[in-house]
Amino acid sequence: MRRNIVKNSDFYCPLKLNGMKLSEAMQVNEIKNEYITLVDTNGNPLKIDKADLIEVIRANMPTVTSQAKGLMPTDGFFSKTPLSKEDNVDELLTTGIYPHGFRIVTSITSSSYGILLVFKTSYNYVVQLDLSLNGTICIRGCHTSPSDGSVIWDSQWTRII
Repeated sequence: MRRNIVKNSDFYCPLKLNGMKLSEAMQVNEIKNEYITLVDTNGNPLKIDKADLIEVIRANMPTVTSQAKGLMPTDGFFSKTPLSKEDNVDELLTTGIYPHGFRIVTSITSSSYGILLVFKTSYNYVVQLDLSLNGTICIRGCHTSPSDGSVIWDSQWTRII
C-alpha cells in the first residue's frame, strides 16, 4: 500500500490534517470562502486565504512574453515605449501597442499621430494597424518567408477609414 508522506531532511511524516489523509480530502473546483491548506517543510499545516494566495502567485509569476507564459503586463496589453521618428516601422513585428507623435503612414496625407497596433500570429503573419487621433485608420500586413526568414510585405498601407 502506498503512503502519502512529506519528506523532511530529519524525518518522514504522514500527510494528514485533522486526522484525515489529504488524499482523502474532498476535491473542489472553485474556491469560495474556504482557505487553501498548505504544508510547510516540517509537515505542519498552514492556511492561506484565496486573495492572499493570488497575490503570492502574482508577485512570483513572470510577465507573459512571446517566448514564455505568464501574467498580463500591469501597464496594459503589451504596451510599448513611444516610437520616435528614427524607429523603422517596417521592423516592428512584435505584438504590442506603440504610441507615436508623428505621421507613420506618409503615403496617406490624412494620417496623423496616434497608436500603432501590431499583431503577430504563431504562423509569423503580422498585421499593423495605425489608428490616428483624427480618425484615420490604415492597415497593412506581412509574413516571414519560410525559406530565408526575410519579411515580405503583402500589402502597402491602405486607408480603411
